[in-house]
Amino acid sequence: MMKEKRRLPKRLVAKQKAVVESVANQIEEELKRYGGLTEHAKAEIRNIMNDNLDRLEYFVLVREDSYGEIHTNRLREGIYFNDPLGLQCSAVTQTTTFFYLRDTGEHLIDVSTPVYLHGKKAFVLRSGQLLPGISRHVKVGVPFLLFQIAGCIASFFPQNAERDILTGVFFLLALLVFLWDRIQFHSTYQSWIHFLHTLGKGELEHRLPPLSRDEFGQMHCELNKLALGLSSILRQVHASVEQVNAAVQSLYASVEQTRQANQHIVTVIDELAAGSEKQASSTDEITTSIQEMNCTVQQIASNAKHASSTALLASDLAVKGRESIQLTIQQMRTIQESVSDLANMVRQLGERSHSIGQIVQVITDIAAQTNLLALNAAIEAARAGEQGKGFAIVADEVRKLAEQAENSTKQIIDIISTIQRDTESAISTTGITIKEVSAGMQTVHIAEESFSKIQNSVQAVADQFADVSIAVQQMATGTEQVSQSMNLIAEVVANTASITQSISADTEEHVSALDEITSAFSTLTHMAENLQTLVARFHVETPADNSNRLS
Repeated sequence: MMKEKRRLPKRLVAKQKAVVESVANQIEEELKRYGGLTEHAKAEIRNIMNDNLDRLEYFVLVREDSYGEIHTNRLREGIYFNDPLGLQCSAVTQTTTFFYLRDTGEHLIDVSTPVYLHGKKAFVLRSGQLLPGISRHVKVGVPFLLFQIAGCIASFFPQNAERDILTGVFFLLALLVFLWDRIQFHSTYQSWIHFLHTLGKGELEHRLPPLSRDEFGQMHCELNKLALGLSSILRQVHASVEQVNAAVQSLYASVEQTRQANQHIVTVIDELAAGSEKQASSTDEITTSIQEMNCTVQQIASNAKHASSTALLASDLAVKGRESIQLTIQQMRTIQESVSDLANMVRQLGERSHSIGQIVQVITDIAAQTNLLALNAAIEAARAGEQGKGFAIVADEVRKLAEQAENSTKQIIDIISTIQRDTESAISTTGITIKEVSAGMQTVHIAEESFSKIQNSVQAVADQFADVSIAVQQMATGTEQVSQSMNLIAEVVANTASITQSISADTEEHVSALDEITSAFSTLTHMAENLQTLVARFHVETPADNSNRLS
């Protein structure tokens, strides 16, 4: 399958495909045998590539991201072939042929085929073969030989001026071909010498321009590949030196901190030894103090027991007080209910007196109308003369009764008004009484809660005093044990003093060893700086300038 329109020699392509696919099959077997691209697998695969290289220019095993894992040219190993063709090659899924024009001027046939591991594409095997050009033996030797043969043939012509001229011309042309070849060789040779001198100056970015596809042109390409390989190696060396230098600086700082810490440890150990001596002298004083503390603890135990009894008594009193408060709450609740009932009865009395007032008002109105009717009847009786006298007397009696009824109703209204005022005053008074009873209930509830808290607190205090009593008894036992332990501490302090002296000596030896390591790091830093100076003598291309990777 061709990816370029350029026509490639079918015979060479077919032969190269067969070799590449055979090598790919062998690589797959090695990957399967070693379970992946291990170091042993790399060694075997490298041997397979070298054994099958023959007339090919290169083999390279690349990952899908175009990184070259194994290359038959060690100068080109471990880099990314991320030029456009390199990315195409790393993405192939079947054996594919490309025309590859290197930036060295070489014309190559690149055949790439996928390499599988566990049924999945793992790598791509690329191979390159130079397209054959016209050899200098053909370009120069054939014209030179032809001109000489032509001159010899012309010499056999009949002798005349034209034969001599023709023979001379052919031999002159042969001489010119020879001289042109010598001049071109000398010029090319001088360019090689100049190129090598330029590399010797450290200018590795210098390249020879591609001239032709003959032996001289191929020599140009090989020298360019040498410069490119050296540039790649020096870039990697420079990066590695920078990493080593950074690591050395970091380790140097860590060792220096460790050395300072060890010096501090030596100082602390010396202080610890001095403290151990002071501890030994203080042990007797501590023992005496512990005995005095034991007596004090016994007294505290007695006081704690008495305080615990007092707290229990206070707890009983708090319980009784809470019971009294609860009884008071019940009585206050009864009073509140009675006052509420009284308020309801007084309210009903007010409502009924109001109803009576309305009825009395109706009676008053009737009496007024009766009085008016009696007056009208008396007037009519007077008009009737003798016949109406009896009726007038009755009307007068009715009028008197109506007046008496009206006066009585007025008195009733006054009494009812007084009752209503008294009722309203009673309602107001019972309302105030209810509020005061409610406030008293709240106060009593608060008092109950306070007594409850007092009871809980007193109980907690009693429990704590009981715990204190137990703890003090345990302290008394503990002080006896501490007194016995102090004797052991005295022995331990003596042993500690001896051990700290031994540790101090070991730490001083450690500090001396760290000083030697620091000196070694200084030497390593100096060597890294010297290596950086050596690398700086060479001028190499930056990664951006060398983005078109050569296979």
